[in-house]
Amino acid sequence: MVNPYSDLDKRILGEVYGSTETMDNLVVLCDDYNSRWPGSGDDRKACEYMAGKLEGYGLEDVHMESLTLPGWNRGFSRLAGISPKEKGSPCISLPHRAPGEGEVAPVVP
Repeated sequence: MVNPYSDLDKRILGEVYGSTETMDNLVVLCDDYNSRWPGSGDDRKACEYMAGKLEGYGLEDVHMESLTLPGWNRGFSRLAGISPKEKGSPCISLPHRAPGEGEVAPVVP
């Protein structure tokens, strides 16, 4: 079977491998739009950025669609040792984890 798009495929792959465009887009998404958590606002801005890029590449009918996702905004987190001496450690909250107050439990070395 002959691929009628072989020449076009080769040109596209040449652009992908010979250009920094893909990495440039990734850097912008990571550096300018943060973690892009659903509902954070950065998620929509990142989609708008990519929609603009796709239109700039000549794609037609580029559009965004609305959908319902559970939103979550990272709040304050604290990890604290209370015995034998009080000591805190840096930590971050992660999505899809148990909410609310933590349980006091011994840390076994």
